[in-house]
Amino acid sequence: MNPVTLQILVYVLIFSATVLAVEGGLSWFRSVHGERRQVNKRLSLIAKGIDRAEVLSMLRRENRQRFFTGPFGKFMNGINQTLSQAGLNMPVTQFVAIMVAVAAGIVLIAIVLIVALGSKVSPGGIFLVLLLAGALGFGLPMIVIGQLRDRRIKKLEEQFPLALEVFVRGLRAGHPISAALELLTVDLADPIGSEFGVVVDEVTYGLELRDALQNMADRCGLQDMHMFVVSLAVQSETGGNL
Repeated sequence: MNPVTLQILVYVLIFSATVLAVEGGLSWFRSVHGERRQVNKRLSLIAKGIDRAEVLSMLRRENRQRFFTGPFGKFMNGINQTLSQAGLNMPVTQFVAIMVAVAAGIVLIAIVLIVALGSKVSPGGIFLVLLLAGALGFGLPMIVIGQLRDRRIKKLEEQFPLALEVFVRGLRAGHPISAALELLTVDLADPIGSEFGVVVDEVTYGLELRDALQNMADRCGLQDMHMFVVSLAVQSETGGNL
């Protein structure tokens, strides 16, 4: 494969990857910012007439965690946890299938271009194509969702002190813990508003409050939330002024 052909191939692959990245970014932006009639995503879905049980399943990625076993399962569960902490509801199998399809498409396009330009498909050229396809098909999406996860966790860290303040005000006003948590679901924006909404819905459908809060802490990946859960657990066992 001559240098000119390699240069053309690299430019084509970079262009294709840029188009895919821009399309994915626009789709995500429209899904997140398209309609904000309610203060957070959970209330928006409920306002559209979606059943609360279905909204709960969507927001907490029900039946999608720890579905796989073995080394491949660890890889899939790791991606699933990243998707959950990034606030994305796409099933992990669908996300991985899209990455595989994009990588395979890049390989196919590259081989067709090499043949069309009259160059030989050498082992070195195939290795380079596979390397680029892996980087663009798998590496780029993982970088994007990693950035989304970090941004969401940072937003949660910024919102959590305000959530505690609202929660404390509710308790001082004489509300029980469940009612104080309900205040958070209607007064706070995403992502923390929907996360506390999931807690309220899980308690409504029979889950213990401590377990529901622990699930939220695991989904969010925020250490302060784990401390909050421990505080509530200690207070529920020992009593006293929360």
